[in-house]
Amino acid sequence: MKTALPTPTAVPAPALGSQAVRVGRALYVTGQLGVDSTGALVGSDLRAQAERAFANLSAVLQAAGATLRDVSALTIYVVNYRPPDLETIRTAGAAYFGANAPVATVVGVQSLGRDGALISIGATGTSPR
Repeated sequence: MKTALPTPTAVPAPALGSQAVRVGRALYVTGQLGVDSTGALVGSDLRAQAERAFANLSAVLQAAGATLRDVSALTIYVVNYRPPDLETIRTAGAAYFGANAPVATVVGVQSLGRDGALISIGATGTSPR
């Protein structure tokens, strides 16, 4: 059975769907943007938005009773992706995952569902509860 999980107050609810759902022990987190608690984009560059998107992912996981260690896969969408962007994303993610990084797929896209958003980070993993 699918259970929608609560949205932490630090992370605005997504425009469509749930922030996270649990199916059995599987945990699915929607793509996190680089936005602050008011929903405003944080910076206009990939580095600032990536750092905040990873922070938001961590907050959503915590609200779901999980941690970044429970994440097994990331799907990362980047607007107008260029290969040098990978290092920016890797650096932002390393601050959260360290050496215990999950698998990740990075996909270049033309745009995201929010004007000005440059990155969206979704995750799958297992829930400890």
